[in-house]
Formats: sequence, C-alpha cells, structure tokens
Amino acid sequence: MNLLNVEKRVFDTNVNIRKKKLENESLECREKRLAKRRECAKKKITNTTVADEVRTFHAAVSEGPMYICSCCDQLWYKHSVTTAENLRLSNPSVIKYLLSKRSVDDMEWVCQSCYKHLHKNKLPPCAIKNEMSFTVKPEFFYLNELKCRLLAPRLAFQKLMQAPRGNQFKIKGNVVKLYLQMLTTLLICYHSCLKKVEQLKFN
Repeated sequence: MNLLNVEKRVFDTNVNIRKKKLENESLECREKRLAKRRECAKKKITNTTVADEVRTFHAAVSEGPMYICSCCDQLWYKHSVTTAENLRLSNPSVIKYLLSKRSVDDMEWVCQSCYKHLHKNKLPPCAIKNEMSFTVKPEFFYLNELKCRLLAPRLAFQKLMQAPRGNQFKIKGNVVKLYLQMLTTLLICYHSCLKKVEQLKFN
C-alpha cells in the first residue's frame, strides 16, 4: 500500500508540474508545440492510411465478384453483400422477392442496394420480380473467334502491352479501325458453301 501511495503522489506531482508549465507557457512556445504535434499527426496519417487503404483494397478484390444476389441475380464482391438469413428473420414478408439462390459457402446473399429497399419492405428496382431479368442468350450467339471476326462490322487493330507497374494492359501507338460490310462477307461465305456442296454432289 505504501508503494502505491508513493507512486500516486509522484504521478500527481508530475501532472501538477505539467499543468504549471502549460499555464506559464508563452504564446510562441505554445504555437510551436502545437505545430510540431500537427506535423507528427499528419505524418502518421499519411504513412498509415495509404498502406491500410492498399491492404483493404487488395483484401476486398482478392476473391472477385463471385457472390450472387438472391434478389437481382447479379454478381457482387464480398464487401457489397450481406447474408439473407438476418433479413428473413427481421422481415419474413421479404421471401416473396427472393429467389432462394445460393452461391458462396452454400449461403444466400443479398447486395446492399437490394437490402436497402427490402429492409423498408419495398421492391428493389433491379429485382427479378420487377421483370428486370437478363434475357437468355440464344445458342447461335456462341460463336468462335473466326466467326466473330467475319460478322463484326468493325475490326480494330491495336497494340496491347503489359504495364510494368500493376501488370495492367495498356494500348501503345495508334488504333486502326476497318469498317466492313457484313453483306459482302455473308455472300462470299454463302457462295463458297454452295460451291462445296456442288462439288460433293458431283463426286
């Protein structure tokens, strides 16, 4: 107990000394002290926040858009979705707007934009129940690279290079565009197919 009392007295005396120094401090010394404190705070903020922001960005984008929203059926990142279980428990009438679709970790997810409307018991504007579903891609649109080039109305010739920092692709030099007529290419293909069919018949 005696040691604690002694330590407490020493601490109190130090505090009183600091208070007296601050009271007797001149305006110039006070301004210098505050300026030094501000500079140190700025250095700490700039050093920590940049590194922290980079880390949070890499952590957020590391997985990619793999989370399917059970309301709008769109792909989202992990930081943009929440579980649908809490929403179902808080508002059971939300079930009519959800598709009960599970994606990552075999769980049902809802994006933040849909969550804001569903939390207020409103239909989200991008919801599937609002007739905002994507049209099914027909089978004849699954073309290979050669067919895509033949049917493309424009062909772009450009030089892509990988940047030294970030490893992102960038365009170097000019971009040359060639405008093509689809009818001529289709007619050429049609006539060439007819010739092949005739050759097969004669053979």
